[in-house]
Amino acid sequence: MGDRSAMGLVSRIGLSGALVASVLPFAACSRSDQSSEGWWRQRQAEVEQPQLWTVQALGKDDPSPRRLCTNVAMRKGFLSPTPALGEQGCARVGPAVSRPGFFGFRCQLAGREWAVTSSWSGDLQRDFTAAYTVSDLDGSRASYAQSRRYRRIGACPEGWSPGDGEDKQGRRVRTLTPWPSEDSAEV
Repeated sequence: MGDRSAMGLVSRIGLSGALVASVLPFAACSRSDQSSEGWWRQRQAEVEQPQLWTVQALGKDDPSPRRLCTNVAMRKGFLSPTPALGEQGCARVGPAVSRPGFFGFRCQLAGREWAVTSSWSGDLQRDFTAAYTVSDLDGSRASYAQSRRYRRIGACPEGWSPGDGEDKQGRRVRTLTPWPSEDSAEV
């Protein structure tokens, strides 16, 4: 009945079908609670120990640093701002530009085109400063700029998961999603 080798399988069902077929035997071993966010957080913590960082907005009225429990994907976001208006994110237009100490891209939000840049200096594994700008490219001269200092301070507190942080009063809050964006700068 034809070629039963792996290549024969790939040629009959296509590469994506072969990948699905290769994963199906492992699915039988899966646990029923693996779809829960809690299970995935625990699994990520087993693979990579979350780190506690302080994030401080420089030049603001309230310069006190906030603590934030992070994973690798979130730390990539330290260098790659993603502007949003409410729940609507800025949709990328064209490729991002990434080089040592710089990340930038163009995007569209609320019917306008924006340039988004970040630059940074310092030790990205311990203590660094990042400067962000978001500028309107449609002629209104609207812009936003902020600088932040990031410092790693150790392990996350007991019971904290990536995305947990502090509000202005020092209360623990869920601040960010710990999952990666499609195109982030490398940390």
